[in-house]
Amino acid sequence: MKKLLKLTLVLSLTLLLSACSTKAQKEFNEALKLQQNQKYDDAINLYKDIIDNHPKSKLVANSDVKLHECIDIIVKQGDELASKKNYIKAISCYENASKFKPTDYSIKNKISACKKLAIDTFKKDEPKLVETKSSKPKEIKITNFNNNSKISQMIVNWESAWESQDINVYRNYYDTDFVGTVKGKTMDYTQWMNYKEELFNKYSNITLASKLIDATLTKDKITVRFEQWFTGYGSSHYSDHSNKELIFRYSKDRGWLIISEKTRM
Repeated sequence: MKKLLKLTLVLSLTLLLSACSTKAQKEFNEALKLQQNQKYDDAINLYKDIIDNHPKSKLVANSDVKLHECIDIIVKQGDELASKKNYIKAISCYENASKFKPTDYSIKNKISACKKLAIDTFKKDEPKLVETKSSKPKEIKITNFNNNSKISQMIVNWESAWESQDINVYRNYYDTDFVGTVKGKTMDYTQWMNYKEELFNKYSNITLASKLIDATLTKDKITVRFEQWFTGYGSSHYSDHSNKELIFRYSKDRGWLIISEKTRM
């Protein structure tokens, strides 16, 4: 009886391992197809699943190699975009790769370098969004954006200043006439900068992501509405998702500066 039970357990284990092996092979084959079709994110997720959930599979080593191969391709795509001065799309590639290799500082350095280049390029090519002809409409509504649009760059540059956690860099994007509202509290320029400096000091690292909703252009103002995802890392980890509205006003001396910011959680 004991021998029969032992044999049954061995057979069950063998069948289980065989099933796991078959599933891992199926996932590996699917991941290879996705990689060949340049769907690197999906391929990486399948390779990770094999590594994490089938640790005894013979395919773990191959999956690890292929996973890093996909990440390297994403990074190279970013390098190619950066070489063509398409810094916004390059940043997107690098951030995607960093998502899978969060401790790889070489990728983080590429992100930082591209953000700086994007800001420098933007400053050299001041956005000419002010209306000059009276025949044009008094208001222009924009709902379709691409990564290279001036408004997209304005938001990226502002978020980069925020992520720098340097109050002197951050304040350069604001007019001294600024009024901000967050969580029902209204603050003037000085109060806002004090509030942000406390926030910068609270976290060891801050990351932001946003999705533009629309923008309204008038003679010397741009009102931009968007969703934003905030993450603050440190001893008191925090993340949130909010709807925001920024109003930029054009100054001949300093370009586009933020005069209003509203946050709705």
